[in-house]
Amino acid sequence: MALYYGEALTIYQPLEQGYFNISRSYTFDIVLLVLLFLLIIILVVFFVKHRRKHDIIDVVEFKAPDGLTPTEAGYIIDKTITGDDISALIVYWASKGYVEIQEKEKKIYVKKLKDLENAKEHEKLFFNAIFTSDQPIDTSALKSFNPLFGQKISNSVKKDGKKYFTPAVDRYYHMTLIAIFVAFVLTIIRIDLQSLNYLFMLLKILLAVVGVALLWRLPNIEKYKHKQKTGKFWTKKIILLILSLACFIGIMLMSEAYCDPFLIRIFLPIVLIALFFTYPYFEQYTQKGREYLGRLRGLKQYIEVAEKDMMEAMVKENPTLFYDVLPYAYVLGVSDVYMKKFEGIPLQSPTWIVADNALSLYMTIYLMNRSMATLGVMVGRTMVSAIVKEVAKIAVATTISNIGDGDGGFSGGGAGGAGIRRF
Repeated sequence: MALYYGEALTIYQPLEQGYFNISRSYTFDIVLLVLLFLLIIILVVFFVKHRRKHDIIDVVEFKAPDGLTPTEAGYIIDKTITGDDISALIVYWASKGYVEIQEKEKKIYVKKLKDLENAKEHEKLFFNAIFTSDQPIDTSALKSFNPLFGQKISNSVKKDGKKYFTPAVDRYYHMTLIAIFVAFVLTIIRIDLQSLNYLFMLLKILLAVVGVALLWRLPNIEKYKHKQKTGKFWTKKIILLILSLACFIGIMLMSEAYCDPFLIRIFLPIVLIALFFTYPYFEQYTQKGREYLGRLRGLKQYIEVAEKDMMEAMVKENPTLFYDVLPYAYVLGVSDVYMKKFEGIPLQSPTWIVADNALSLYMTIYLMNRSMATLGVMVGRTMVSAIVKEVAKIAVATTISNIGDGDGGFSGGGAGGAGIRRF
């Protein structure tokens, strides 16, 4: 018999009793759900124990922090040691009379004047690594600096990190992410093995990897909070949240509800998002770390908002103040702002910069800075580029005024002002 369009066919087939009763074990789901709630309890207990109980008070001051090298200051402000943080030691040593910066035949040299005294381990490591003899060092030759030394110097600073940070917070955060990721993967496998959706299983595991990897980066964004502009910080954080949420929502949409009776796939993202929002409220710094961070943030704030006449008055009171603070402004990321504030303010030229000609020095440093900036991003080479930038800034700051009105300060216009703004 032929069936026409719109017609239906009904088939009757007797089936034995219990044919549609499919046995299902909920042991896995119950165990996973119990572990999930235990994880939530641990999260709550840890938050209560390590929640932020102390505010970081910014102490507005305009001087270098006592007992803290620029490298340590850079580490405290963002929990990271960069080439910039290490290279700032060059000017730091120069201001203390240990080295001299020279310009000869369109090249920049750094000469050791004497050995370090009462120096910290990371200072000695860097000092001994670059000054293997008493001969001046050609900064362009430092591109062969062994990157392993940079890592060794970083480890030396981080070794005493417990004085400034509470490492339990980041360790707990990452361990919790790993635990939730494992629970995610087990849930995905449990669902898709029963529904035979192997392609979906691989895709959802990939989304879980990406989502957790994104949240793994949260501490790296938070640690630059005190160094970046507020808008840039929140933009990165919001993008991170949106992308990670997209991954988890994608997993939820592709999951089968009937194979996930307790909706664990929904609970897991909730825990992850709760972790995302609670992490910034953990106690990140020790008492000493909070004190130093407050002073460094206060110094940065002062550099950004202080009036020029106030700075000029302070320089008159302490002629070396500009050079003492500069390496710290450098690691705080406000050295350009700092130097701009001193345009037109008479400064006492330091004895540790030796130049044949201000104009030739300016052009040499500018060209060298441009060429060194194109080097690779290896630790050693990045450090060299940062060293050259630091030397360039301090040399220009103290010599370019000779091109202008000759009053010993920065030139606010003409070649001097334009040159300073290039760096």
